[in-house]
Amino acid sequence: MAKYFNTPRLILKLKGNPSLCQLYYRLKFAKIRAYIIIMNIRKIVTIFILCCAIAIPFIVVKYTGGSYSKIHDIFFPYSIRIHTSAVGATIIDENNTIHTISPHETLFTLYARASRDRLIAVMQKNHYPWQKTVSFLPNAGNTSIDVYPFNFPIIANETEIASSSSEWKSEFRRLASSSLPTRDAPLVSDDGATIIFADNGTIMSVKENQSRSYTIRSETSIFTGQQPITSIAFLDDSGSSIIFSVDTGVYALDTDQRNTQNFQPIWKGINPRARIDNGIIYIHDSERILRINQ
Repeated sequence: MAKYFNTPRLILKLKGNPSLCQLYYRLKFAKIRAYIIIMNIRKIVTIFILCCAIAIPFIVVKYTGGSYSKIHDIFFPYSIRIHTSAVGATIIDENNTIHTISPHETLFTLYARASRDRLIAVMQKNHYPWQKTVSFLPNAGNTSIDVYPFNFPIIANETEIASSSSEWKSEFRRLASSSLPTRDAPLVSDDGATIIFADNGTIMSVKENQSRSYTIRSETSIFTGQQPITSIAFLDDSGSSIIFSVDTGVYALDTDQRNTQNFQPIWKGINPRARIDNGIIYIHDSERILRINQ
């Protein structure tokens, strides 16, 4: 169209037609004005973006006091703290491998921009998998969640303690003197938020869940079997999981039933009882006492 407007033939026609000539120049001037307006808008937008780019760092530093952690929290306000020391285990977020646990590592933090539910899995070769859907509860105002995965080997990593050793005698006394937690004398986690006790073949859990203005205390059954429970112990100090013995087996179990409740077999014997000490599981089965590591 621009080339057609500037052709000599068109110029000659315009000279003989005043109204058409007037329309031609109006269109031409309108095009020039539109170009000038567009260029001015582009200049204003460019200046605005440049001012924002200069001002934002100063605003962030003033708001956070220059703290890296506070700056990080602005852009990634939610976090999932995954407590595990399983060397070689892979952490999977929404079916994507994001991290592998290295020696001496006990904590990995996954940061998130939004509070949506996330499916977290911890996988380790020749071990049972662990997975959990982690939910942030806006009403409770929680922006950080701690999870404590456990991955027990498919074939138990056991060591039998010699019956003639002092360790066997000492451990025998400890296992013999340990009592099953009851409603009147339950197991209580270090933070007091989880209470566990046995009721014949049922394991009961009492949890305290914090809201913004009050505490919700709920009692639920987390395991029901046909045989009586013979022993229960917290797997770690958090109270998020337990080990227990029933009938011929020893098992690990999440105390939180929401979303996914992980359940893993640890040992199969005759009539075992178990306790845990510094991360080592001791099992008394008939006349045998064994040590089992994760």
